[in-house]
Amino acid sequence: MKPIDTIYNGYKFRSRLEARWAVFFDNINLSYIYEKEGFDLDGTWYLPDFWIENWQCWIEIKPDIPDLTKSNVREYNLCHKLAKYLNQNVLLVGGNPWSKDNSIQSYQKHTREYDIAIFTTPNLIENGFNFKDKQFQKGIINISNNGIICPLEKEFYTNEMYLYRIVKIINSIYPNLVSVIPEKDEIEKIIEVDKKYYQQKYSKNHPKWYYGISCTGLGFQYEENLAYLNCMPNLQKPSKALMNAFSISRQFRF
Repeated sequence: MKPIDTIYNGYKFRSRLEARWAVFFDNINLSYIYEKEGFDLDGTWYLPDFWIENWQCWIEIKPDIPDLTKSNVREYNLCHKLAKYLNQNVLLVGGNPWSKDNSIQSYQKHTREYDIAIFTTPNLIENGFNFKDKQFQKGIINISNNGIICPLEKEFYTNEMYLYRIVKIINSIYPNLVSVIPEKDEIEKIIEVDKKYYQQKYSKNHPKWYYGISCTGLGFQYEENLAYLNCMPNLQKPSKALMNAFSISRQFRF
């Protein structure tokens, strides 16, 4: 089935799905440029769908929900390479720009018809992803973690309770695998230890690091005219403003 070219906001989108996401972005105040620039990634030509001005990141739109456990998927590799080469965040957004809030009193069940995978680099993690961090003012994507540690935060790699603790355990079990325990701020080396351990134990690549530093299961949130990413989108009641943006994008007639 061939996608339908769709005119919206002065752009000719290659598919109606891309156009609907553009409608959604407009309604959560995310400024974008469609197909801003193409790149030669090791001989493969890649033209990302959106450049998001607010977050200074790229977004690729696909109809299917991202599943990073699958290896050698073309879009995943390209998103990873783009993040690495440009040292900029890349979002892979799969599915439709709408969802249902099925909350019943205090019980919350938020059902989305989309999902987000983010591809990033150690250097960008060093800059900070905390929603309350001043780095937000510089346009960096923020993760609202509500007390839950997310792999996109520096603390996940450096805190004695999380991945850094696992590195120490790995060293005690496989001393030949980890000759020198990395320093806490050596995020890339800490990740390499975890990758080696997984390969040693399961004889295959670790899905979390196969495409670089990545995280799935993210969702959009929009409150007080501020758009950000949420690492627990299914467990939080979406704002009325967000649901309104979903409704507009779903009902929009081109």
